[in-house]
Amino acid sequence: MSKIRVLLLLDVAMLLLVGFGIQYSSAGGHWHPFAEHHLYVCAVCIPLSIAASFVSVKSYMYSYLAYAGAFCLLLMVHAFGHAAMGATRWLKVGAFGAQPSEFAKVSLILALARYFHDRNPHRSLSLRNFTGGMIITLPLVISVSKQPNLGTAGIMLLMAMLIMFVAVADRRYMALFLSLLCAMSPVVWGMLHHYQKNRLLSFLDPGRDPMGMGYNSLQSQIAIGSGGVYGKGFASGSQTRLGFLPEKQTDFVFSVFSEEHGFVGVILLFALYSVLVYTSLYVALCARCNFSKLMAVGISAFFMLHLFINVGMVTGILPIVGIPLPFLSYGGSIMLTSMVLVGILAAVAREARTT
Repeated sequence: MSKIRVLLLLDVAMLLLVGFGIQYSSAGGHWHPFAEHHLYVCAVCIPLSIAASFVSVKSYMYSYLAYAGAFCLLLMVHAFGHAAMGATRWLKVGAFGAQPSEFAKVSLILALARYFHDRNPHRSLSLRNFTGGMIITLPLVISVSKQPNLGTAGIMLLMAMLIMFVAVADRRYMALFLSLLCAMSPVVWGMLHHYQKNRLLSFLDPGRDPMGMGYNSLQSQIAIGSGGVYGKGFASGSQTRLGFLPEKQTDFVFSVFSEEHGFVGVILLFALYSVLVYTSLYVALCARCNFSKLMAVGISAFFMLHLFINVGMVTGILPIVGIPLPFLSYGGSIMLTSMVLVGILAAVAREARTT
């Protein structure tokens, strides 16, 4: 497993370098403010990731404490949170801010892994156990969706379903739950905010409001398409430099990269993320216990879903829901979450079977 850990380390290092390049380009070819902030965040997160990799897997079994802490932070967001861009998602102390919904993803993975670890993994789980998994999942999902942050809530729900699928939960109950969600879609539509409805309508028809709700999606697609096969060159993207591309340092970093490096660069970027997902699944396959396996599966789902949803929304395949790209997007919370999960994965690999 030492080779897998080295591969994981090199892959994450290369993704971080790509992130520095994107943040440098997003600021118009300057270190300040995005690339400089990215460097400071990495300087804090890398030691934490290394520390997480040396923690024994047994210590992560105190996951219910982490779950309770994350849930309390989400409640604090509703009570004392900092509002910005129509949502209350941040806790701020002086000049420092954090997004607890990102930390809730880690606690959800650990809590579900612990819950299903305590159940028999060799037979289909009962409706009671499936319900228990949903009881763990839904409080965090509902709390995050009330911020409102439907994108993160959706990722958390999908992560939970993938973990339960691997945990040999009875697929009939999962199909029934998903069917109920679909049947409730008219009710959910009525509960959405006005701007959320407009986002969905603009996704179906970006041209209906090209200078409003459809603007971000259209400009992103223009940037990606203009990159062609080989791209326009590092820090030479016109959509980025001329300010047409919105939120270029956060949600639309993939558009910046695509415009500069083209189709060939995108294939290489997908290869880096594929290696990350592959190593996570390989570690899960070699894990010594069900808890370790489910943690690794949850970590793999985290990176896979963030990549799929972020790329989907900036290319117009999915609605724009504000999902960052791990290691590339500007922001301390997503970077801390991603690096800690890499550290946990390395800890599982360290204690995994060598054959």
